[in-house]
Amino acid sequence: MGEFIHLENIKKDWKLIIGDIAANKINVISLKNGNLKLKSNSSVWRSEFILREKEFIKKINSHYKQEIIKNITFY
Repeated sequence: MGEFIHLENIKKDWKLIIGDIAANKINVISLKNGNLKLKSNSSVWRSEFILREKEFIKKINSHYKQEIIKNITFY
């Protein structure tokens, strides 16, 4: 599957993967070479997500049963 399809699936399943509250604070922007780019207007949520980056990478990859995400950056 191409990264565009993975990106669209992640956007579609975002609330399911990370939960309603976090999904309302953090938006999926892009996916390129395994790097998921996110955006948040809240520095608190951004910091929390950065601290738990590995946990969220594992959640996303587990959800799709394959390694799609290698790292996460914020825009």
